[in-house]
Amino acid sequence: MNEGKQPESPPWREVSGDEREWDGAVARLKEAHEQMKAVILELTEAQLMERPIPGVARTVFDLILDAGSAHDAYHAGQIQYARALQGSPGKRFG
Repeated sequence: MNEGKQPESPPWREVSGDEREWDGAVARLKEAHEQMKAVILELTEAQLMERPIPGVARTVFDLILDAGSAHDAYHAGQIQYARALQGSPGKRFG
């Protein structure tokens, strides 16, 4: 897996709020999801059943399902809220 190392976060990007920036952000999000999906598909059943956090009975599989979806939902809500504050129309991620 990741050998206990955190991936390096990309640098913070200033945003303008225009449609081109939005479309670029959505494209980067989709690419990140594709990369994550590729990594997950390479995991063996044994790796998915590992308990990576000492003292916590949750498996890698549990963390992917619970934390991954909650993380995306949280940030999707933040994005929609920020767009509403900007007066931007509600544009779906698809």
